[in-house]
Amino acid sequence: MLILSSLVIMLTIGIIFLYHSNSNDANDAFEIIGFLVTFISSVFFLVAILFFPIHIYDVHAQIQAYHATVSTIEAARLNGVDIEDAAMQHKIIEINRDIAKLQYYNETIFDIWIPDEVMDLQLIK
Repeated sequence: MLILSSLVIMLTIGIIFLYHSNSNDANDAFEIIGFLVTFISSVFFLVAILFFPIHIYDVHAQIQAYHATVSTIEAARLNGVDIEDAAMQHKIIEINRDIAKLQYYNETIFDIWIPDEVMDLQLIK
């Protein structure tokens, strides 16, 4: 949320500079700075808004993959299916790394792009 707020503030400042550049006694610096700030903040704001639903969809897909993997590993352990230990350990490490990364980013300024459901996920043992 901090990122989007900052971009909106920058966009507002850029528009104010552009508005003041139209006055008679203003110099060209206001116009150049206003244009640059408005353009750059608009581009970043649009990119942030466009990637918001895409990233949330991806995180939900990773949560579903986590649940499916946990179910598969638990079923294999209960049924005594001979799964190669190295392959299973590799998959567990990979998923635990992804969970830890998502939980870390959920506590930073990028938390708006990560659903809070990731905090409920437990590392696979």
